[in-house]
Amino acid sequence: MKVSIRTYDIVGGYGSEEFLAVLQNKNYENTFSLTEKILKDIVGSLLTKPLYSSQVLSPNA
Repeated sequence: MKVSIRTYDIVGGYGSEEFLAVLQNKNYENTFSLTEKILKDIVGSLLTKPLYSSQVLSPNA
């Protein structure tokens, strides 16, 4: 997401799955297209990373 925003925009977490972005000097159309790009970046990163670790832990470890 850091790649999608400008250095002076503010992004922060809100809850466990939500985030908030303060975008200065953006109109509705630009904000909407940026939001779509951020969403695609997040979905793409989720699809390329494993959800669970393949490492098996032993009780003796």
